[in-house]
Amino acid sequence: MPPRHYLLTAQHQDDQAETLLLQLLRGSGVSGLAAMPVMTGLGRGQHLRPLLDVTRRALHRYATANALCWIEDPSNLSSVYNRNYLRHQVLPLLRNRWPAVSSSLSRSAAHCAEANALIRQLAENDLQGAAGGHADTLSVTGLVALPRDRQRNVLRAWLQRCSAGTPSTAVLARIVNDVLYSRPDAAPAVRWDCYEVRRYRDEVYCLPQTVSRNTSQALHWSLSTPLTLPGAGGVLRAIPVSGAGLRRVDVSAGGVCVSWRKGGEVCRPAGRKHHHSLKKLFQEQGIPPWQRQRIPLIYIEDQLAMVPGLWVCEPFQAGPAEPGVLITWDSDAGPPD
Repeated sequence: MPPRHYLLTAQHQDDQAETLLLQLLRGSGVSGLAAMPVMTGLGRGQHLRPLLDVTRRALHRYATANALCWIEDPSNLSSVYNRNYLRHQVLPLLRNRWPAVSSSLSRSAAHCAEANALIRQLAENDLQGAAGGHADTLSVTGLVALPRDRQRNVLRAWLQRCSAGTPSTAVLARIVNDVLYSRPDAAPAVRWDCYEVRRYRDEVYCLPQTVSRNTSQALHWSLSTPLTLPGAGGVLRAIPVSGAGLRRVDVSAGGVCVSWRKGGEVCRPAGRKHHHSLKKLFQEQGIPPWQRQRIPLIYIEDQLAMVPGLWVCEPFQAGPAEPGVLITWDSDAGPPD
């Protein structure tokens, strides 16, 4: 929907009562029991349901009195569908005992919607206090300082903000128990659907599930054109510079080889006196383990020469005013700035 455009749909009070019952039977929380909202965003416009306080019977009387035509969907008569079963089998029995059942259930949905708004506001306040040091992360210290019910409330709001939806009660319990309360040196991960929640140091991350990379894969790159890495690995680009990056004389003849971590790699970053394991260098930068596996490595004649965006290894660093090649890595999940 474009801005300032509105979609109006004709769900009514009986529809709202059916929705509340369905959500109740599914074991939904307050958000689900709020049933259908009167107004919600739709694209850049709004979706409105102006008839939620009007009964089906009142709408039928109005349509008949004004000679309106409508289409009856034949599937509405089939009790195979859960909603129709409630409509034709359950609600008539309830209405015989409690004539105002639709009105009462609709009112309960409104109460739940009001309570849900307060719960969401509490979650927003707690999210600010539990924000992590990186974008879209949560602080473990901030979370464990909250009572368990508020921890779950914050996690639900955070996961929705991360577009991961709302996980089941069982998954949420695993996130609390296995991620928040794991050992500080552990690397826990809880997976569901196509997402996973991980912990690194004091931060919790929500990520698309990572795909195992073939560490034996190696790509030859002439540097003349950008290199698109396989498996949504991003794009490498080579930029001619002076006094930075790789020495151009080292790469002009045969290009470079692009590979990924196998374990045991070492590098002496330009300006340092000693070699360090790549694992230690990543730890110094605070790069989570699952990101390290995605970072491409640049080799020249079987020697690690550069980790794009992080280090140039000696002796491949271009000297002052010496022609160089700066290799950049464009990736949404690349190393932190």
